Amino acid sequence: MKWYEPEHIWDIYGINNRVEFVEKYVVEGKFHKDVPDDILKSFETVSYLLAHSYYHWPMFDEALKKILGIYEMAIKLKCQLLGIKIEYKAKDGKVKKQNLGVLIDQLVKLEGYPKDLKFQLKGTTELRNMLAHPNSYSFMGALNIRAIIRTVNIINQLFLKSNWYEEQQVELLKIQSKCQKLQDKLFIFDYKNERILVHEIEIVAVFKEKGKFIYCMSFQKLTNDVSNLNFNNIPAPIILFLNEIKFTDSCLFAFNVETKLKIDLTETVNPLNITKHENHKIGFSNLEDKDKNIYFNIHSTDTDDLIQKYIYKNSWK
Repeated sequence: MKWYEPEHIWDIYGINNRVEFVEKYVVEGKFHKDVPDDILKSFETVSYLLAHSYYHWPMFDEALKKILGIYEMAIKLKCQLLGIKIEYKAKDGKVKKQNLGVLIDQLVKLEGYPKDLKFQLKGTTELRNMLAHPNSYSFMGALNIRAIIRTVNIINQLFLKSNWYEEQQVELLKIQSKCQKLQDKLFIFDYKNERILVHEIEIVAVFKEKGKFIYCMSFQKLTNDVSNLNFNNIPAPIILFLNEIKFTDSCLFAFNVETKLKIDLTETVNPLNITKHENHKIGFSNLEDKDKNIYFNIHSTDTDDLIQKYIYKNSWK
């Protein structure tokens, strides 16, 4: 029957069978114990839509629309828990539903959510509005997996204890201050049985997992050839999730959360390495602005994708 024939497009994505598809593209929904049951029950439909998109690619978009509806429900449920009215009486005396943007503003003000979460809430609302009022037929298919995972994380965050973001922000500022001492230096990074030259070490995000802080860090590799540098041949940064970080003025030690292996960064002052570093900086500074912007946008998106997947996989039950 044609209804149960797999889409050929999954061959392009390297999917050989239904089991592989489910493992890679079906989001079952992980939620912590304080997320209301109504959300958990509603999300089951999202998982079924994703599973059946193996046979009909556009169902991925329907799954996204469904979870964006659940997201709206989550906002309203959270508002009700806090005593924020989700309806109001208009001048004509009729009771009307409060605008979702207004509810988010009230929620952010009352809970004191950080700017980045407010930005995510507003962005998710804009996506919901766009899909609810399309100008023409279109679909994105499996590309929607990022938005679906991000929305699950946002819903979970809405129902966390109210001081979770304050703890993370305090820890982020503290660790950024320590990391600042490593800037403008060049390091030898013992990574995957290799010794790699890295610089521009950055704390990208901090979050808690099972009561302990996890640090997402970026390590920029040096390029070996700066003669014809563009956004295509700049090495992608190494992105790792670490804990038990220890700093000195010239070293960093930590453990890779995913592999459990220790990582070591040691400053190098070897003249040959310093020359490579200077050549890299000169080559990068000579890049056209459009190449720099493309490079940063690509890797910012990829890094955020890794963070969202890690949080989804490890932070909820």
